[in-house]
Amino acid sequence: MGKYNIGGIKLEFNYYFSQYFEERIKQYQISDEVKTDYLINVSVEDNLELPNSKLVINHKNKKVYRNDNQISVCLFENNTIISIVEYLEDYSLVNIRISQSYPGNSAEYEYIMSGLIFISIAMLNNMLPIHASAIKFNNQAVIFSAPSTTGKSTHANLWIKKWPDITIINDDKPIITFNDNEIRVVGTPWSGKTCLNNNISVPLKAIIFLQQANSNYLETLDSKSKITHLMRNIQRPIETQEIDLVMEKINILINKIPMYLLHCNISEEAVDVVYQKIYNKD
Repeated sequence: MGKYNIGGIKLEFNYYFSQYFEERIKQYQISDEVKTDYLINVSVEDNLELPNSKLVINHKNKKVYRNDNQISVCLFENNTIISIVEYLEDYSLVNIRISQSYPGNSAEYEYIMSGLIFISIAMLNNMLPIHASAIKFNNQAVIFSAPSTTGKSTHANLWIKKWPDITIINDDKPIITFNDNEIRVVGTPWSGKTCLNNNISVPLKAIIFLQQANSNYLETLDSKSKITHLMRNIQRPIETQEIDLVMEKINILINKIPMYLLHCNISEEAVDVVYQKIYNKD
């Protein structure tokens, strides 16, 4: 618990459980004297009550309420409220309230939900979160992106096996930043099932989308295919303002960053195919 600088976003985060954050987040910690722009609080409570505001969405086990610029998302199980996430439109204040009787892993829920909140904050700050494993190689970032269980972490580990001095930037949800015409990749403490993340910022060299195959070959993507693969692997924005910002960043990426589809198996040859292409070693 404390104040943190994550990719240039300064926030105060009062998490409840230490299980997922104690080791992952401390490298991002900053002085308590620093002014922050966002506050995320997590609490576990005995009794959660519906907000006294207008119901705007009523869908199965989820109800969304709105009062001016405050939104409350209520989740239910067997007609009992198990969590309420309250936030202002600009996410400057977020309260994640978990029921004491939450039926699942409350620590995991806190980790997942706070990560989703941070992703929304990142998008509002002209950043693009992507579902990927990102490495630092030759002082540049290479992103391996794919749906879960496809093998992005496995492929990143093949690079590390060949070049042990490689650094993992983030093993699940790196953030792409856009500043002064420079596109970089930064780490965050939300790194999926592993603690593999680092508080570093590295210029982006290329994005490699992965597809399992029996043999290894690299397919250069056209603009339409780039958009398709990016949209499959980024967090889908909800608010209109987020959608507009995401599409703006996608357009920048497809024009400035090389992207490829790697048809691959689990072998060192798959590493060589990418290395030879992006570093002009043909």
